[in-house]
Amino acid sequence: MWQQYKTIPVLLQKLGATTTSSLFSGQKLDEKTLDQIETNIKDIERKLSDYLDQESFWIKLFSFLRFVKEKRAIRLKQLFRDCLVNYDTVNFYKISSFHHFFDEKLQVIQQIKKLSQAWKNWKQNKQHYIQSTHRRRRI
Repeated sequence: MWQQYKTIPVLLQKLGATTTSSLFSGQKLDEKTLDQIETNIKDIERKLSDYLDQESFWIKLFSFLRFVKEKRAIRLKQLFRDCLVNYDTVNFYKISSFHHFFDEKLQVIQQIKKLSQAWKNWKQNKQHYIQSTHRRRRI
């Protein structure tokens, strides 16, 4: 179990969190900050979806033109200004790259949460086992 738990820093690097060192310091995961990152990513995903839903018909229609494509990319990039993870992999000129970005980041967060919960459960079970063994020896 410990071997799996130790992979969390690697997953945090894959996540691209700007606060990786503080997220997993002293072999302990900062779950509150991880939750904030997850919320931040979901908020940006929602804002992106809202923007695309409200985007002018003309921008959608003429998005193949260079100046229209540039204008759209600038607006989309603005949505990511407050993103708590690295978004260098996003191609602001291709809408499909956003889906991959959000799916990948949210999947990594879920992996980290699963590993953390499994580690907590293992430690708790081990603690109960040690306590029950200690009680039996006293009797």
